[in-house]
Amino acid sequence: MKIPHLSIIVAGGIIVSGIIAFFITSSTMIIPSSQSSGSIEDYDMQRILSVCSNPDITKQGNDVFVICQHPKNSTYTGIFNLPLITYKRVVCQSMYGCSGRYNYVPQIPADLLSSKQKQESIDKVLQDTGLKDRYPDIQLEHFIILASNDKWSADIQFIIPHIMNGYNHCGWYTSTQIDLQTFEVSPIGVPIGTQKC
Repeated sequence: MKIPHLSIIVAGGIIVSGIIAFFITSSTMIIPSSQSSGSIEDYDMQRILSVCSNPDITKQGNDVFVICQHPKNSTYTGIFNLPLITYKRVVCQSMYGCSGRYNYVPQIPADLLSSKQKQESIDKVLQDTGLKDRYPDIQLEHFIILASNDKWSADIQFIIPHIMNGYNHCGWYTSTQIDLQTFEVSPIGVPIGTQKC
């Protein structure tokens, strides 16, 4: 009676070991790159494709970088002729937990735009939204460069000093995004208050 139970346990162990071995050997894949090749796990590749649809993966020392190429059929050149966006792989460290081992962080050069290019972007936003005409005292609050897939954009926030905000203080904040490659302006769409200080 004891022998059949032992054979069932041994057979179950062999099956479980086979399943584990199958998943270990099939969970990595090689992603060729023009400059190097390295082992990228399936879930890691899915994360890469969520930030970049046409990636070129390179390795520099111990660091892995993803250069986000424009789609192959793109004839895109861009207004400012900006470089391709590069993401650096970093080990995820979060007090809230991580959905994967790595995050891909865009590498935004401090000198990506000249001060003239920033001003051109601000002027384009003010012109397209009509903010400067309606609020001559409008002031720049911040200019933050953003990277998404293979596109550079900026979040530009302004403050209108003479409009009361929701906290009964002077200064209404409004922001707009601009595609730094096509110069397309996308207002956030929150209506500006009407109560004056």
